[in-house]
Amino acid sequence: QRAAERIATLPTDRPWLLWVSFVGPHEPFDTPPPWAGRHADADLPPASATPPWIASLPRHATAREARARWEPLTPEAIDACRRDYADQLQLLDDQLGLLMETLDRRPDARRTTVALTADHGELLGDGGMLYKGTFLEGAVRVPWIQRPAPDEHFDTPRRTDHPVGITPLLSSCFENLSAGGSTADLIEESSRPAEVCCEFADELMVVDGTRKLVVDRRGKALWATDLERDPTEQENVVIDRRRTWRTDPEWRTLRKTARRLRGERRRRSWPWTRLEDAR
Repeated sequence: QRAAERIATLPTDRPWLLWVSFVGPHEPFDTPPPWAGRHADADLPPASATPPWIASLPRHATAREARARWEPLTPEAIDACRRDYADQLQLLDDQLGLLMETLDRRPDARRTTVALTADHGELLGDGGMLYKGTFLEGAVRVPWIQRPAPDEHFDTPRRTDHPVGITPLLSSCFENLSAGGSTADLIEESSRPAEVCCEFADELMVVDGTRKLVVDRRGKALWATDLERDPTEQENVVIDRRRTWRTDPEWRTLRKTARRLRGERRRRSWPWTRLEDAR
């Protein structure tokens, strides 16, 4: 409601940016009425099974630590969380509708672009876990949904299936903002094939196309998955397909990419720098 009030008072004679941060969908899974319970009888997609390779990871691996924390999680609890999350999505959709209705009443509505994304996903029972804290798809894959300004005349919907880093997309949004911004730059960024990296704790994830690799801070490969062949990540290529892991040229290239990115981040990013090195 405060964002809608702000939209109504923004200037109409110069570019503007309004960032609205929604707390949910998020735990503690307590959607308020009237949205609570709307998906009580809905046919929702099930959570994916626990990847068997997680148990064989080193003890310090984040995926193994996360799985151990959620060992007591029951199927009933997972189902309840997934239904509540769907309720929260409906709540969010209704709030976005309110913002769009307010925007449409402005004289510059046709010159205004709207984008929606998230800072992380939610496992919702995938792998027998909740929240985030791993590099499994449910935790790291989020959408970027953008409605271009109608006056830009992008009439045909476009969809990019390959992974794209959110940081470059945000940069594309802000670079040209003083001149009013442009969806064309964003489309170019999202269409450019490039590896995507993500950091958490002492681990680095690199995704190139449908292949994902996770290494620790020493560069040791912890796990790798082929999302085209194995979308629910039940197979660790490093262990379960050793010959492919050693000999396939695409996996070899991804290992080199991970080494390069790990080196870059160790030099310039505090999570990859020991305290004594930083001094």
